Amino acid sequence: MDRLPCVLLSTTTDLRGLFGTALAEIADHVEILDDPAPNPERVRLALAWRPPADAMARYPNLAALCSIAAGVDNLLACPGRPPDLPVVRVVDPDQARAMSGFVLWHVIGHQRRFSTYAENQRDRLWRRLYPRDASAVPVGILGYGKIGRRVARDLAALGFPVRAWSRGPQAADPGIVHHHGPDGLAAMLRQSEVLVNLLPLTPETR
Repeated sequence: MDRLPCVLLSTTTDLRGLFGTALAEIADHVEILDDPAPNPERVRLALAWRPPADAMARYPNLAALCSIAAGVDNLLACPGRPPDLPVVRVVDPDQARAMSGFVLWHVIGHQRRFSTYAENQRDRLWRRLYPRDASAVPVGILGYGKIGRRVARDLAALGFPVRAWSRGPQAADPGIVHHHGPDGLAAMLRQSEVLVNLLPLTPETR
């Protein structure tokens, strides 16, 4: 069986080094090529992250452009991307969990005033700071997709009041207040002390 030729495209990341183990597991089915690939007309798939601006012009028969993450902003913004070339993103529970941990770190740090403690440590001051209860720190989440839902659930489980916003109506998880549309956005912003932006970067969201 012929293997699917796939080229790695990135100006910032060693994709082969990052995904070497996973790529080896599919080597029977996918032929992984470094850019510039020989016989570029054979290449049907590209795995990319911040690709060179002119890279896709070298591969006229690409059928899909795959992101290595949930975000595809840098692929959509690539000036050499054919407008009709399908872009695929990753939906991965591990990424959602990692993003949630990153958000929790910042929200809890705000609630417990960790940045002030760090400043006091630098200045060699001992001054006890009393954190507010999580219930007194309302958090707003822009974007209620796979990652937004995970972040919202984890924050709510720790006792933070959580409001989430999306463009259209959605059923919310228990304990989450959901808003949608322009009016909902304005209402959520008024009631949020911490704002978490999980929206894709598009001309509209910019």
